[in-house]
Amino acid sequence: AAPLVTGSVLELEILGTFVLEGREIFTAKIVLDSNCALVGSPISDLAARHKLMVLSHKVPDQTARFNPPDTQTLAAGDTLVLHGELPDLRRLAKLTRAR
Repeated sequence: AAPLVTGSVLELEILGTFVLEGREIFTAKIVLDSNCALVGSPISDLAARHKLMVLSHKVPDQTARFNPPDTQTLAAGDTLVLHGELPDLRRLAKLTRAR
């Protein structure tokens, strides 16, 4: 139950968790709105700046693309499924609310 509560606080949808080398990793889904500071950034920024792995990227009205290219640019309305540790997901959640 704790991951679901955590997800609602973060405004992320937590899809699951697992432990890797002693670290708890979360799988989360997030939708970027027009005020998101990530809009216009390449997916590579999520890995480089936020220590998150992008599993899939879905553009509205299109099929999700798994393992999207790092050069793909993020836009408002995009849905991302990510792997990451909770502190990194918290920082990302703050960026999705303010620009």
